[in-house]
Amino acid sequence: MKTNKQIIELIQQRKFDSARYACIDRLTESRMDAQAWAFLGQAMVGLKRGDMARKCFERVALLDPFATWINQAWQDATNVSNGASDKQTLRLLELSNVSVSACILTRDSSRTIRQCMEALIPAVDEIVVVDTGSKDDTVEIVESLGFHVHHFEWVDDFSASRNYAQSLATHGWLLAVDSDEILFPEDAPAVRKVAAVYNGSPVEAVRVAVHNTAAGQTHVTFMERLYKRDLLWSGRVHETLSVSGSVPAAPIRFKHDGYDADAVDLESKRGRNIRILREVVQANPDDARARFFLGRDLMTIKNYTEAREQFEHLLKQYGNSMLPGARSQVETKYTHLSIETSQPDMAEMVARGMTERTPEFPDGWGWLALLESSQDYAIHYLSLLQQYRDGYLLDETILPRLRRAFPQLFTV
Repeated sequence: MKTNKQIIELIQQRKFDSARYACIDRLTESRMDAQAWAFLGQAMVGLKRGDMARKCFERVALLDPFATWINQAWQDATNVSNGASDKQTLRLLELSNVSVSACILTRDSSRTIRQCMEALIPAVDEIVVVDTGSKDDTVEIVESLGFHVHHFEWVDDFSASRNYAQSLATHGWLLAVDSDEILFPEDAPAVRKVAAVYNGSPVEAVRVAVHNTAAGQTHVTFMERLYKRDLLWSGRVHETLSVSGSVPAAPIRFKHDGYDADAVDLESKRGRNIRILREVVQANPDDARARFFLGRDLMTIKNYTEAREQFEHLLKQYGNSMLPGARSQVETKYTHLSIETSQPDMAEMVARGMTERTPEFPDGWGWLALLESSQDYAIHYLSLLQQYRDGYLLDETILPRLRRAFPQLFTV
């Protein structure tokens, strides 16, 4: 079995047919090998088989939405003739038909529910709607679209509502959607394809990209939403799936304005979440996840004293035992809090510790760039940030600050 390095050498030596065979060997072993699909696409370009190359790059896009080079690869494939088809590659590209159920939670969702559902209709095979106590005309709108509405009493527990909704679904893959999330129309075909790619594999769930808009800014978060039906939700608020193993990202995007003060009653929403999280932490002081979200949400209402208590408890109690990504999340919030409370030395110390322990997470480099008084050092930190940015998303509090501080250097 050829390694990445060996296949690259074959392509560089223009031994495209040998590269093709090497990639097919790799893909016969694992059809989810995104790098092998990329190499096979390059080999097909070299063999002047543009149509096959495009199909390979399409599969890469399903498996790796962070592949920033894909547009150039697609252009390379377009610049050569379609060429002959390839039976072995076509067999490897085959996908079984997989059905998907969308599960939507609603409550006073008349502003967005029609758009939400109309975007999902071409993407899935079933839509389950569960209403938790609407007083507006949400139910009437859903029924006017030809769908039945199931009712579930709101008990201050989003997981209970989601688990009830999925108990009503009939298909093996589920797509959990909030009623104020609108699927990008061009991504509708990807839903079934992504489910089919991972069907029968150890992957239990994939993350979709939620484009959150608020105050004129857009920030992308990847959330576990497309998953196999044997998983369950946990957590009364900011709920998550009980996933074991890796959770790859998928090229499926949603627009979401549920945290935009111009669109929703943000004060009420935050108050509800904080109240529930306080109850969870009081009942279970060892619930680290609830503490993190409580600290994060308290910062949104500028309750920095109580937020600091949550973050300091997490770092003191669990700091050395946290997974690197989880610790980075806590520390980036603690850095932000230190800046907001005029403690730049503390902010720099925490950010520098982040870069020393986990340089691959870009948040620490971003904070150091913002804290640095020397333009040369700031540019140096930004260059380090860009090295790792393709694999990890910046925290939502950093990106707008970088754009404001370095408009000429950091425009995207």
